Amino acid sequence: DALNTRAFVEFEHNQYDLCEHDLSSAIRLKPDFAIALKNRGQLYLKQEKKELACADFMRAAQLGNNDGDALYRANCGK
Repeated sequence: DALNTRAFVEFEHNQYDLCEHDLSSAIRLKPDFAIALKNRGQLYLKQEKKELACADFMRAAQLGNNDGDALYRANCGK
């Protein structure tokens, strides 16, 4: 959770490499961390990495994250 929180601050300050590192670390530690997956998807979308974003949104949605589901449907054409 601390990594996800720090990643949020990094995202807000356009420190995308640090943000991606922290979110990926959080997901490695807890593969079912739906909020971190959703947040990393948003980061990927911001970086125009749509395929990666959609994969994270889909996984977040599968884990029950409603925002991940909405972002998947809005950005991934399904």
